[in-house]
Amino acid sequence: MWQGGVVESASIDGDFIVGAKYKTKVKGLPASTSTVTQLDSPRIWVSAAKAPGLTLTYEHVIEPNGTGAVLTERAIMSGPLAGVAARLIGKRLESTFAATTAHCAHLAESQH
Repeated sequence: MWQGGVVESASIDGDFIVGAKYKTKVKGLPASTSTVTQLDSPRIWVSAAKAPGLTLTYEHVIEPNGTGAVLTERAIMSGPLAGVAARLIGKRLESTFAATTAHCAHLAESQH
C-alpha cells in the first residue's frame, strides 16, 4: 500500500480483497485499522473502521472523465457518537482527504 504526503505509513495483511485489514498512520493522528468491505477494482473500494459508538466508512470512487479520472473520497460516520466525532474530526478528515487525493493525482501523473 502506498504512503507519502500526509500518510506516514500504510500496510495491509495480505492481498487487497474484501475482508483484508489494513493499517494507516496519518500525520498528527493515531494509527487506525480498517477492513475492506466492498471492492470493484479499479473503480470502487469501501472500507470501515470501528470504535466503540462509531463506525467510519470510507468510500473511494474513481470515475473516468475525458482523458483523465475523478477520484472521490468520502467518510461516512455512523453510530451514537457520529455527531460528536463529526464535530471533532470532520474538518481534519476533509483536509486529509484533500491531501491524499492530491498525492494520488501526483503519483498518477508522474506515471505518464
